[in-house]
Amino acid sequence: MSTEKWKIGSVPKTPRRDNGAARVRGILRLRVRFASRSGHFAQDDSAVYTGTKGAVDAITGVLAKELGPKKIRVNSINPGMVETEGAHAAGFIGSDFEAGTVAQTPLGRIGQVDDIASVATFLASNDSQWITGELVRAGGGLR
Repeated sequence: MSTEKWKIGSVPKTPRRDNGAARVRGILRLRVRFASRSGHFAQDDSAVYTGTKGAVDAITGVLAKELGPKKIRVNSINPGMVETEGAHAAGFIGSDFEAGTVAQTPLGRIGQVDDIASVATFLASNDSQWITGELVRAGGGLR
């Protein structure tokens, strides 16, 4: 699976089978959920957003246990700040918030869509066939 199909703010369209689980080489099925680092921080004016992202993390572990016997893997990607159309529209790109995030991020930049697409591609591959119920942080080292 090439990350070139990923565009800013979009996800490749694939047929949905088994209630959204994707087949990987016809044997293993997979669910990848997207949460956020925000699910782990108390930010002003973000109760609903933070709560829903935290819920994705909690549900990931439960679904991994429930769906594991059916050979369906469930993982969550928790990206840091990523340059997307949404981040531009919200005014984050070029803002003091972005500058502060970059200053605190060990890799010294915000993420790009391809950074997250690479993680999703790995989780969808057989290289990750023993990984389920995990929350994968992809935020340039910012904790």
